[in-house]
Amino acid sequence: MKAQIVNDLIIKGLLEMGATPAPAKDFGYPGHYDILTRYGLLTVCLHQATPTRGKRATYGCFGCFANPKDNPYCSPYTGKYNWCVFAKDFTPERFAESVLRDIRMMLDKLPPVC
Repeated sequence: MKAQIVNDLIIKGLLEMGATPAPAKDFGYPGHYDILTRYGLLTVCLHQATPTRGKRATYGCFGCFANPKDNPYCSPYTGKYNWCVFAKDFTPERFAESVLRDIRMMLDKLPPVC
């Protein structure tokens, strides 16, 4: 199932970047991973894989920053930072890579440790 492929690719990429499995938060979705970014802690929540999710090339992944203040990547009020696409030419691999690319960009801009 396509949604499970997306989840597996995102999990693999997150773990390679140093993310850690996190306890389920009140987002209502399974598969929570915390990763420290330049803008603070980002919790990534995966969509539950179901037989219909991804069937029509609809993919999604949810993110939420712990501290949204002064963060240009999320809602300044809620910390919400989500990925969603509905496109016939998007494959699970392309979607997962787009999510991981966004997160890598936030990591690559970490300030030097003094």
